[in-house]
Amino acid sequence: MAKKASKKKGWKPTNRQKVFIETYLSNGFNGTKAAIVAGYSEKTARQHAAWLLSNPNIKPVLERRVRELLSDTESMTIKWLKQVNNICEFDIRKVASWEEDELVFKSSDEIDDETALAISEISCVRTGGKNPTSNMKIKALDKNRALEMKAKFLGIIGDGFAVAERSEEHLEESDAQSPAQRRERIAELYRQLNGKAD
Repeated sequence: MAKKASKKKGWKPTNRQKVFIETYLSNGFNGTKAAIVAGYSEKTARQHAAWLLSNPNIKPVLERRVRELLSDTESMTIKWLKQVNNICEFDIRKVASWEEDELVFKSSDEIDDETALAISEISCVRTGGKNPTSNMKIKALDKNRALEMKAKFLGIIGDGFAVAERSEEHLEESDAQSPAQRRERIAELYRQLNGKAD
């Protein structure tokens, strides 16, 4: 077994260590399987994984990659939540106005981005003849589906996802967030969504 490593300035991971790091992050934090994929023998993979995970040169690389992945995931979550909100809050009056027998669609430059992102289809059918006419149709994305997704995300109805947290001591075990943690996490995402993050 290799001796305990010490932190080295300017250290770079070997190709095998790079494979271990990326596999470890992508397979659900299973060190033994990551070591096998990286080329260590099945008999010693567990020991090598423990050594690699405690290596003072590898730990900062792993921590940085985890932060990058969490940042990407959070960014995608905020974008997803913003899009779902756009669909939930879609108001037909932002794209058209009407009175008795007259319906008028607004021009595209009058429609704000949030409303435009909630529209799935715009079509125009022209008919000829002596009195040519144009029939326009605007179709919004499914508001009921968006409301259902939002309710699940907020935990109002079942099948909401649970964000797993992993402790440093037990990287291969995870527990769902408590309701209080989940509420605080959602509140933080909403603050970021509305540009009120610290």
